[in-house]
Amino acid sequence: MINYLDLSYKIKKTYMYEIDGPDSIINNYVAGYCVVPQDAATYNWVLTGGNIVCGQGTAAVIVQWTVIGEDSIEVDLTNAQGMLINSITLPVDVSSGGNTPHS
Repeated sequence: MINYLDLSYKIKKTYMYEIDGPDSIINNYVAGYCVVPQDAATYNWVLTGGNIVCGQGTAAVIVQWTVIGEDSIEVDLTNAQGMLINSITLPVDVSSGGNTPHS
């Protein structure tokens, strides 16, 4: 027998700790990334291969990717006491063009 409440909890918990946004994009394109907001959390976004256009310190950022190759976006969530809740990373493949970005 399937325990739907347990299954729902596992799905929600998994989603809460993922970065939502494209994992493949063309160089110099801009994209949005976000996580599910957590009560009283602070957010520190860290990139390799791009620049944060806006949103640092919030649950969502806009990023311009500027380096071709396997780059990444990471967010560190801390609670009101400054303790790390979670660190989440999403690898992002930045190409030179010719492909349509997808997530």
